[in-house]
Amino acid sequence: MPKLTTNFIQTRIVPPAKGKVDFYRDTDLVGFGLMVRELSSTFFVEKRVNGKNRRVVLGKFPLLSPDQARNDALGVLAGMAKGLDPVRTRDIRKGVNLTLQEAFDEYMASKERRPGTLYNFPRLMRKKLGDWLDKPVTAITCDMVEERFRELSSGSAIGTSGKADANLTMTILRATFNYVSVKYEVDGVPLLLNNPVERLTRLKVWHRLPARQGVIPDHKLAAWYRAVQAQGNPTARDYYIVLLLTGMRRNEAPRLLWSDVDLECRSVLVRSEIAKNGQQYILPLSDFLHDLFSRRYAARGDSEYVFPGYRRLGKRYYGCEVTLKKIRQSCGHHFIIHDLRRGFLTMAERLDTPHYALKKLAGHSMRDDVTAAYLVIDVERLRAPMQRITDKFLELMEVRTKQISSTADDRIAVG
Repeated sequence: MPKLTTNFIQTRIVPPAKGKVDFYRDTDLVGFGLMVRELSSTFFVEKRVNGKNRRVVLGKFPLLSPDQARNDALGVLAGMAKGLDPVRTRDIRKGVNLTLQEAFDEYMASKERRPGTLYNFPRLMRKKLGDWLDKPVTAITCDMVEERFRELSSGSAIGTSGKADANLTMTILRATFNYVSVKYEVDGVPLLLNNPVERLTRLKVWHRLPARQGVIPDHKLAAWYRAVQAQGNPTARDYYIVLLLTGMRRNEAPRLLWSDVDLECRSVLVRSEIAKNGQQYILPLSDFLHDLFSRRYAARGDSEYVFPGYRRLGKRYYGCEVTLKKIRQSCGHHFIIHDLRRGFLTMAERLDTPHYALKKLAGHSMRDDVTAAYLVIDVERLRAPMQRITDKFLELMEVRTKQISSTADDRIAVG
């Protein structure tokens, strides 16, 4: 192979076919070469450094002449001969200038995240730490973290205390900094020697948030049921009833597909990709729920979702704050949607549902429970407890045995 010159490149090199790469290595300077693709030619140097093969791109021809590229190659090869790893140098340089936005993006991409996390974490970072995102991570100090935490804890525009958001925001920030401290080093020393969020721990200022205990009281259930039935959208009505009578999470039920519902076996599958803990579980359908799902199936139309969205063919129901406010106002009780899940599990416990059956109904993980590993609790074991729970709720809601949540004349509206 001759020396790489402008004349050689222009007259002797034939571009390869699309998707192919040809390498031309200079005979005068070992380690210097040209990488040729269909539409581009790029100078590079390559050498083994500390037991690893390294290749460094110098620039494209003809923007970079062969003589200029050769001079640049000499400098890079000299450093590599001294044991300087150009890939490591690049990472160090990037780490020194790494912005919070870049660090957060890398942290989020470092492993598979749940859809809710992929939506909520970036939203919270933009909303609460938006003015920091362009700052280098090394420029964010303990004082800045403490001050911002106190600002976030002083209340929100919608009247909440802000303490939950303050805790979550700083938890995300702490995890991002921990990721940076592990990945980036300068001369063997972590880029971040101290995580500035740890000051909150040393000062003991993290907020202790009491666990919510809200449920719809027994004496309010009849009014709640009437308020739900007063809504004009059958999909919304059934959505709320299903949440109360199955204990499914608010984001699990809307993602149910008709392929998850087995009306013959009277059961519904909560797939691993929609379950919060990533573990699928199967719930039996009580008589009332079987009637409800059967009615919805008969009028399902073209949507694959059990709870389709309003005027969005193929899209799922996302819930509606207006509907929630109307139900609250009508029944005279301020509840949040997760209260329905708490109400279901509370009712299950009141009816003496065995502990492991209760965990199965809740879709809770039993991964670390040694005893649970020996138990085989199938859907039939859960059928009797589920029926008792439904029957008790129907009694408290003053629903006749064969009454369903919307009339047979209702078409499955979506909303």
